[in-house]
Order: sequence, then C-alpha cells, then structure tokens
Amino acid sequence: IVCNTIKFLLEKKVEVIIRSTVTEFGIDKIPEIVEFLLSTFPGVKIHLEPVSECGRGLQTGQRFPSPELFIEGFKNAEKIADVFGSEISYSGSSSNLTGFRQSFCGVSVPNFIVTPAGVVTACHEVAEKTHSLAENFIYGYLDTQDEKFVFDYDKIKRLKNYALKISPICTECLALYYCAGECLAKRMESNEKINPRCKINQELTRHYVLKKFFRKEVSK
Repeated sequence: IVCNTIKFLLEKKVEVIIRSTVTEFGIDKIPEIVEFLLSTFPGVKIHLEPVSECGRGLQTGQRFPSPELFIEGFKNAEKIADVFGSEISYSGSSSNLTGFRQSFCGVSVPNFIVTPAGVVTACHEVAEKTHSLAENFIYGYLDTQDEKFVFDYDKIKRLKNYALKISPICTECLALYYCAGECLAKRMESNEKINPRCKINQELTRHYVLKKFFRKEVSK
C-alpha cells in the first residue's frame, strides 16, 4: 500500500520526501538504503535521521547510532543521490548556506500536535504525560465533554521564550545558524550539554561549506 501510494503521488507530480530513521542495524547500509529508494521511486527526496531514544525507539531498546558512521554514510549516500538527480537532507544541517534558522523546529510557535489520547504537545518526542519533559511540552488537551481544546497559555509563553534562547555552548559553533541550538527536547535532556547530534551537525555543515567552496574554485 505504501509503495503504491508513493508511486501514485509521484505520477501526480506531488513532491514526496521519504523519511528514513537510521538505527544501529542500518548505520552501515545508508548508501544502500538511499540507492534502493531512489531507484524504486524516481523523483523522491530522502530525509535521513539517526534514531532517537524515545517513544518506540525507547520501547524497543534502540540506541543512538555512531555519529561518525552516520556522517560517512550520509556523504556516500549524497553521491548516489547526485547521480539520480535527487537530494538527501538531515534536520541538523542544510546545504542551503544562506538559509539561517531562528529555531530548530516549530516548537516555538508552538507546534500543534494532538495524540490519540487527546493530549496537545509541542514535540513529537514528548507525547505522553509520563514523559520526563511533559511539563515543558504538553500544553493542552481535548475536552471531550465540551468538544473543545483547553490550553495552558503560560506554558505556551514559556515555550516560545525558551525555544528561541541559544545555549552558551552553541555561541561559537559553526553550525549555530543551521541547527539553531538543536532540538529543544534533546537540549533539555542533556542539561544544555553537547549531545551526539552536535558532531553530526558540525561535520555536515563543514562538509556543505567545503563542497560549495570547492565547486566555486573548480568553476573558475
């Protein structure tokens, strides 16, 4: 069903981005995964993300994969994508070096995410009231009796203020304006310390800068 739906959308000229979550089991197969998807679904774009230790990932005992292997796999997969005339992306960096970000995601808006239980959260990773960060990200619920949403506006205000603040450890980082301080939930969980994604963000940003620079040099 999924494959047929993707092909149908592509036939209708609808842009399709396939999100592939990379675990320890697939960390050495990133180029293979990308080649399969691009050859099976010509015209799609690929978004790669290392697995997060939350939700289903936490329930199944998934651990964050090697940043070094993710970076290597991403770069090799990018070469394959170039052959297919497509592109791959990752949330913590961007090939668009002029596209500065003020926040990592829409959590500062905040995002309006409704769970099956009727809980309203600003973060996909914080979807249960039992989550350690629930007090920070869950800001409302669906009142089934009155059939309307109830919001905590003080929490919304705190979310907006906190999400736009940059941690002191980020101020000298070359990836600052492309990851915008990284995922707020991950920042909170690491107590504003460097987390494994930081290395990926920095190295891929450096990769994009050098790639753009050398392309200009070659074209001269």
